[in-house]
Amino acid sequence: MLARRGWSHMLPGLTPLPGNSVYDLASTPKGQMLIGTDQGAALWTPASPDETEEDWQYFASTDSAIPNREVLSVLVSQAGDLWFGTRQGLARFSNQEWQIFQDNDWGLDGDTVYDIKESDDGRIWIGTNGGAAVFDGQEWTAYNRDNSGLPDNLVLSIVGSPDVDREGIYFGSGEGLSRLDIATGSWESISPERFGTQSGGISDLLSDSQGRLWVATLGSGVHVWDGSDWKQYSTMNSDIPTNRVDRIAEIGNGEFWIAVSFPERPGGELARFDGIRWLIYEPIYTGFSGASTVSIAQDALGRIWFGTLTAGVDLYSPQQ
Repeated sequence: MLARRGWSHMLPGLTPLPGNSVYDLASTPKGQMLIGTDQGAALWTPASPDETEEDWQYFASTDSAIPNREVLSVLVSQAGDLWFGTRQGLARFSNQEWQIFQDNDWGLDGDTVYDIKESDDGRIWIGTNGGAAVFDGQEWTAYNRDNSGLPDNLVLSIVGSPDVDREGIYFGSGEGLSRLDIATGSWESISPERFGTQSGGISDLLSDSQGRLWVATLGSGVHVWDGSDWKQYSTMNSDIPTNRVDRIAEIGNGEFWIAVSFPERPGGELARFDGIRWLIYEPIYTGFSGASTVSIAQDALGRIWFGTLTAGVDLYSPQQ
């Protein structure tokens, strides 16, 4: 049983959080947190040592250029630009100016942006309901199942290759995992027998601090590639509560938080895994709300933010 100590909650009405559904979170080098919700986005700044009030800056479709109020993905770029992926396009906020991109700009039949990532060379990659695309600062290049190695056009997650000697981009889609080799432009389908229809689709991808690739699926648990072999964590061989995994994050070196949900009922649980031991956080026994968690990030105060679909943000302070 895990104690309730260390948990707190951030809800609209009780705090300045704009919406109950917190789809994505991104920490900034300045210690802020960029938050994407169903009612726009917000930039949270913690109180300075000589102040008591946190600062909130809002980005909503009613008072900014964001093309849709549902902000599904966010990114803080190396240049300090704020990127917002929405139900109806992509927005960049740079030097107090907005730039909007939609399906006609990147050349895909879809402008719902599920994921945004930046590669080491500063290019911006997006996963959409019409495929994937990359922006080099001037032009877009589009990839779909007709002109690339993507198995289908629903791209839910993107991550850079953990292999530093072989630069590439991984794409997690509704029907499998694929990889684009940046140097050669060639594509490969990754273990198609493992990530077929039975996996339920790939919800999240993570390159960890040890150079491994973590693949979260919506039906077959978590799969980890260490460069030579795959290891699967499922209800059959581990303490993971269910095989439907919504989000995975590494907090610190070698500690992983895995958010799961249940196909047959609302809500979810959190699992903390150090490679050997599993700790499960359930709402009955801990301060976790029990809502489905779809985003995870750590702030400058050391707290872990869990963005949920229905209950705002669950905050956990491990040091407590």
